[in-house]
Amino acid sequence: MTTATTWNPDGVTKGKPIALRLLPEESVEAGRIAKKRKQSKSAMAREAYLLGLPLLEDQQAQDKA
Repeated sequence: MTTATTWNPDGVTKGKPIALRLLPEESVEAGRIAKKRKQSKSAMAREAYLLGLPLLEDQQAQDKA
């Protein structure tokens, strides 16, 4: 029996997607992580983006200080 792969939530914008270009090693790692988490690579990349936003905002605030 196989377990289902999770995808992006309903309502995610489908028009004009943001391309994410990775180095070959990064792409392999992203695929490995997505497979381990039973997610599509797109869902994993979106989750990483959402988790990373606060870090970028904090860094930007520190740079302005």
